[in-house]
Amino acid sequence: MLKVVEFESFEDFEESGISGKYEVVTIVKGGSHGKKRVCADLMTDCKRYKTAIRRFFKALEGDSRFDGWREGIEESCENGCFGDKEQYWESGKGLVYKGGWHWCVEDHDGTYYVELTVVTGEEDEEQEADDTASTPSSNETTLTEEEIKFFNDTVAKVKYSVNVRVPIEPMNHEQLTGTNKEALGICWAEDDGTGKPAPFRITIDEFFIHECYVYENDPLAVLRPASLEQVIAHEIAHLHVWRHGKKHTALTEHICRLIEKGEPHGMGDSGPAPRTGAGEVTMAAMQPTATEQQEDTIEIINDVSEDDMRWFSAQHPHHNVVGFMRETYSGGGSTRVILKMKPGHKGWTPSGTARDCGDHYIVARYSQYDRVDKKTLTITRDVDDK
Repeated sequence: MLKVVEFESFEDFEESGISGKYEVVTIVKGGSHGKKRVCADLMTDCKRYKTAIRRFFKALEGDSRFDGWREGIEESCENGCFGDKEQYWESGKGLVYKGGWHWCVEDHDGTYYVELTVVTGEEDEEQEADDTASTPSSNETTLTEEEIKFFNDTVAKVKYSVNVRVPIEPMNHEQLTGTNKEALGICWAEDDGTGKPAPFRITIDEFFIHECYVYENDPLAVLRPASLEQVIAHEIAHLHVWRHGKKHTALTEHICRLIEKGEPHGMGDSGPAPRTGAGEVTMAAMQPTATEQQEDTIEIINDVSEDDMRWFSAQHPHHNVVGFMRETYSGGGSTRVILKMKPGHKGWTPSGTARDCGDHYIVARYSQYDRVDKKTLTITRDVDDK
């Protein structure tokens, strides 16, 4: 049976070092929208979603908080629905999520992620106030003008090669608490309303920036810190893969290679959205608006470098890498890998990619699938993944 580890808070979970480990069911207590909640999740290597669900609930046997959920989740998956959440109808707004239950079963090419969050009660006012407290910030800096310029130039170099929507800023991490005081870089996120992190900001510790600047100007310095570009790349990877693990490590290495090449690249252009207010995250940046989408132009790139072929093949072992799809629209653009399913395998188009389906491509966006005709490159919106 799988190991089960429970944490009193998300902060305890992050500090434990268990984040990103496979074959471990983690249970984290927390709250949102005035409700006490318990979240359980699992990353497991298997070929079928039914196996992942069975392992997940087998590990949770005897925990009454998660009783009664397995049958409904299995039935939903059998009917093609791999996620759901509690919503209420509000006049003028439609269906609205208010912090209730939610679950998902996600396929990551041979690795399944299963998550279930249940409501266990109402939060008291003191706890709710703590949960909505703002992120620490400071207008003061310990950096010199030369160090600030060094940092800004490095960020500009990174953003030239890897499109990033969130701000990347210096911060004195010494003002923070717990293990965050020692962090070289932090990717800040808040609950998107479904229990998933929505990154809105990256900060790099000011003393670390100072060390990097010293080494840049004195290569004979006794201590050589980690590269500033490497730390920024590590945090950018969190925008796409939140949990530490094999995929996050591989993505960090890929981003570092892009930065080293110094060439413009479309990865991450439609990434996580900027923060607009306390407890609120706009989703506009995740996908172009309807007006922008109508102006899309598509370009197919068949040339794949050895580095890109090696990296994407490792991320999608059940697919062949056949090229890239470059999409430009009013206000920006993005480049996504094109995959073709290997013989003998079945599945859907991995999120953020395009899949070669013979006479057309299927593009897996954040909230829908689109079809691109191979001959005309015209786009048909909101279709089935086939």
